[in-house]
Amino acid sequence: MSKYYDDALEFAKKYIAPYAEEMDAKAEFPKEVFKKLGEHGYMGLMVEEEYGGQGKGVQQNVEVCLAFAQYAPTVALCYMMHNNVMPKFYNASKEIKDKILPEIVKNGKFIAAAGSEPKGGNNSNSSETTYKVVGDKAIINGSKTLVTMGGNADYYSVVCTNEENNQVSWFIVPSDTPGITFDTNDWNGFGMRGNTSCSMYLKDVEVDLLYLIAHADTINKRDIQIGDNSFIMGIACANAGVTFGVCRNAIEHIKSRVYPDGKKMIDFDTIKLHVSKVYTLAQATKSLCLEAGRATDANEEDQDEKCVAARLMATEASMEAAKLGMRIGGGRAYNNKGSMTRWLRDSYAGQVMAPSVDALSLTLGKNITNKDIEIK
Repeated sequence: MSKYYDDALEFAKKYIAPYAEEMDAKAEFPKEVFKKLGEHGYMGLMVEEEYGGQGKGVQQNVEVCLAFAQYAPTVALCYMMHNNVMPKFYNASKEIKDKILPEIVKNGKFIAAAGSEPKGGNNSNSSETTYKVVGDKAIINGSKTLVTMGGNADYYSVVCTNEENNQVSWFIVPSDTPGITFDTNDWNGFGMRGNTSCSMYLKDVEVDLLYLIAHADTINKRDIQIGDNSFIMGIACANAGVTFGVCRNAIEHIKSRVYPDGKKMIDFDTIKLHVSKVYTLAQATKSLCLEAGRATDANEEDQDEKCVAARLMATEASMEAAKLGMRIGGGRAYNNKGSMTRWLRDSYAGQVMAPSVDALSLTLGKNITNKDIEIK
């Protein structure tokens, strides 16, 4: 593995692991973790080098998210949301880049994506949230739902529709802009509970047109593809991390478990079979995620299909691993001792994150049967 992965693992052990249980128990955003992410330069991973960032692609994003997710998938998911916005900046004006990107790189500021809506879900080509242009300002009105890091990010990438010509656009809206409110009581997630994915309301929110970074119909399609695949891979990595967390937790448990007659749990063949399966799932999901990230950066013809396959594999593998982890944990896990139930809940959370597993499975099936893609 690369230095990015190894360094991120060390960061996760030192700064993420100590907060993992607390952020899950309280369903609170890990503010201290994100402060450390900023201090260590992680917010600038996908920021262009011209603006002080590292200028890295989906491959490095995958490696970092994989490492973070092994200790707290919710951190990897939130971090991915920030990086997912970066490709849209490639189309933005130099003026807005000069204003925001140095804040991200030097001061650790981060961005959340506000795209999902109560009726239409997450659709970057359509939005019921609207804006109207008044002079050099845009007035935004509407609402968003399940905004990851809602109420905690420094900026929000808001998708909205021009009232006059129906053009869909993205604005970067500072969190302290008057008219923005969040319903933080709306969040009580089943798994990956540190996301604080809550509702966001925008009432006559006024921003300079300077903050308009892209239009859906004019943005570079390659940048959209990079952003979309980065998003899908972020969720894949979060679930892949579950398999590693289960494996690590299971091994710690069986090594310490000694029965009254002196027998050790680690000596039972059934337990070894379970651990073998979990380890295999972990390595398989990691390999597929890394390959999908590599294919995206290389702009290969089957990059989209590999990213979807990685997401599907990681989601199913995490649930299978967590199921086996509960068997290994036995009564201790059932009694909610240790972290196995957290990994179980985190694994099931990935089932419903948009795009859903069912929608992605159908898309993948259509693509590999209708497109002229070489299976290799």
